[in-house]
Amino acid sequence: MSRVIVVSSDCHAGLPPERYRDYVSPKYRETFDVALPLQLQEVRNMAKKFLVADINEEWRTGRDDALSGAWDHDRRNEVLDGDGIAGEVIFPDGITEMNMPPFGAGISLPTDDRIVPELQWEGARAHNRWLAEFCRMEPDRRAGG
Repeated sequence: MSRVIVVSSDCHAGLPPERYRDYVSPKYRETFDVALPLQLQEVRNMAKKFLVADINEEWRTGRDDALSGAWDHDRRNEVLDGDGIAGEVIFPDGITEMNMPPFGAGISLPTDDRIVPELQWEGARAHNRWLAEFCRMEPDRRAGG
């Protein structure tokens, strides 16, 4: 039987929102502290708007350990090993696990008039700082998308 190497090009990862603070430039940390509760509420509102709030809650129930693989190095490797994935390209996460980057810099990249582009860029940089660190922990297996 021949073996197949599986590399996923659609993996998602990100920190719980409050843990991005250390990756936000000091210049923006006070703004981060003010924006965080607003972002969390916005994510909850989006989940309701897209009719996935109940589905997400049900889906998350009992999966805390596996979901921590979105930011925990060791747990992620266990999950990947269990799925038979040898390597991955990682993109920002979002509404399902409540771990999108700060300032609207997640995969949906909102562009409405409430978004401040300078802050959105900083949110992307904060995520990229974390993602670069996360990928360096397993450079032969992880690549940032």
